[in-house]
Amino acid sequence: MSTLIVVGYDDSYKAEEVRLKLRKLQSEYLLDLEDAVVAVKDDKGKVKLHQAVNLTAAGAIAGGFWGSLTLFVLVRKATPDKVLEELKGTGGKVLKTSLSHDDEAKLQAALSAARS
Repeated sequence: MSTLIVVGYDDSYKAEEVRLKLRKLQSEYLLDLEDAVVAVKDDKGKVKLHQAVNLTAAGAIAGGFWGSLTLFVLVRKATPDKVLEELKGTGGKVLKTSLSHDDEAKLQAALSAARS
């Protein structure tokens, strides 16, 4: 079963940077992504999806998220400690996830942590 993680960012460049970082982690076999999508809402309210793999994640996108730029990720498997270290300090706010409360808190702490 895949895990859904939705992280909101203030700008599309940061969301895209994190999506590319996730793809790198996948190439290093630290993460098994089903899909990663950056959703961007333009000034006219139109949403554009920048997809990594396929349309699978599009069905998981709900209207309540469109107020910000958002990264949607479907993960099959991960090496949590290494992935969290790579994501440390990238910013963003966890908006929605199927992770446990403890794992969600660890993810948010890593995103919010200062990069050393």
